[in-house]
Amino acid sequence: MLEVLGIAVLALTALSAAFLVALVLRRSTLAREEQHRATLEERVRPFALALVDGDAVELPELSTEERAMLAEAIGRLSRNLTGGARARIGAYFAGTTAYRAEIDALHDRKVWRRGALLRA
Repeated sequence: MLEVLGIAVLALTALSAAFLVALVLRRSTLAREEQHRATLEERVRPFALALVDGDAVELPELSTEERAMLAEAIGRLSRNLTGGARARIGAYFAGTTAYRAEIDALHDRKVWRRGALLRA
């Protein structure tokens, strides 16, 4: 009886250690992803500000991930845009792969994916 109890204790200890390692690895991964997003946002913030303000700025060729971050930054900066700023931003994103990805996500079968776009 004591042997079974001892084995159960060892098994639970091993399982607890495994969960702890998994939690630490997951937290490290999330921190790395957050740092990457912060770096991307820092890179595209000047372009977002320029587009919202209507400044004449030459935007470099951005990757799909950078364009998505630019759109997110613009969304946070300009919740109530109208007129020329909205037209400039729309013209910049029209026809890009980032735009296509967002439109496709609106038609995604997964409800959480569509809902994530509506919350942004």
